[in-house]
Amino acid sequence: MKYFVYILLVIFFSCQSKQENIKEKPVLHEDLIYTNLRFMADLGDENWEKLQPQTNNKIEPKYLDDIIYISQLVDANACGNYVGDIEIKKDSIYLICKMTSKEICTSMAIYKATYIIKNPEIKKYKMAIKYE
Repeated sequence: MKYFVYILLVIFFSCQSKQENIKEKPVLHEDLIYTNLRFMADLGDENWEKLQPQTNNKIEPKYLDDIIYISQLVDANACGNYVGDIEIKKDSIYLICKMTSKEICTSMAIYKATYIIKNPEIKKYKMAIKYE
């Protein structure tokens, strides 16, 4: 009986820890084909000085038939994990950098954000970056 209780406790705690490791996948916009935020430089790196001015560049999308391709450098919290998303409102597309982690710090990093978006109407949009 003592072993039976011990086995039940082990099974209970092992199943519970697996549940904590399962993360919900964020629901992304239906027109978003692909998104990626790739780390480029940390505050204080030698590349930071070269890349930082480019984070203020105007977003210049490439319209390829019914697809929009966007690649832009963005500033974000160095300790966070991010996923890209979009929001479409009339003639504007907001490129969203969603923080998926709860960990934040005072340090900043530069990421290369890439978005590929469906554009079946072959419409030109204004672009802006939004952080959530």
